[in-house]
Amino acid sequence: MKFKLVISAVIVVGLTLCSGFYYNSAFSQSNKEFRTFVGGLPSKETAAKKATHQKERKEMLKRMSEKLPNGNVEATVTFQHFLSLSEVQKLIDKYPSIEIKRVWYWVPGQDGRAMTIVKGRDIKKSVDDAIKRLEKSNHDVNVKETLDKMSKGNLGVFSISVKGKYSHLNEMSNEEVIKLIDVHYNEGLEKQAKEAGKKARYVELPEKPDGSR
Repeated sequence: MKFKLVISAVIVVGLTLCSGFYYNSAFSQSNKEFRTFVGGLPSKETAAKKATHQKERKEMLKRMSEKLPNGNVEATVTFQHFLSLSEVQKLIDKYPSIEIKRVWYWVPGQDGRAMTIVKGRDIKKSVDDAIKRLEKSNHDVNVKETLDKMSKGNLGVFSISVKGKYSHLNEMSNEEVIKLIDVHYNEGLEKQAKEAGKKARYVELPEKPDGSR
């Protein structure tokens, strides 16, 4: 199943991506900016490479939390396994100073992903409202089947997009359910962009815990 829809606050995507695009810094000639992906590594990468990448990103967060503890930064948070909406709500409620901006979810075991903008820190209402809007406006059989599963609760959250202080994000990274807090900051990329007088952009493509795309 391959489809892409953009409706209001929800984006549903059947992904077919080349792993070579993951996490490699590149200059976009059309947009005049330096880009890199954030959110983990693709499932086809070796366990050793994934572990090294996660270690580097975790060390960078720790380093920045010591160097610039009150600095605000966006981050893509991935989980060890799929979480329910209520589990994610409980997690984010423990950190009132951290803003939750987006939630990423899908039917576990299926290729595809959805992203919904979170309003008022209410994750369940934001997702429920987005799914309802999409159900009313879409007539594709495959899409409706997937939406029906999600509306009945058969969905799992694999990532959230947040914004907060480095120190608070570093504290949050100790939660057992969290696999990686990948902050939207890369020293090498920022240096390249600054030297070229261009912008640095971080494109979210969070890794799913079951290896699906």
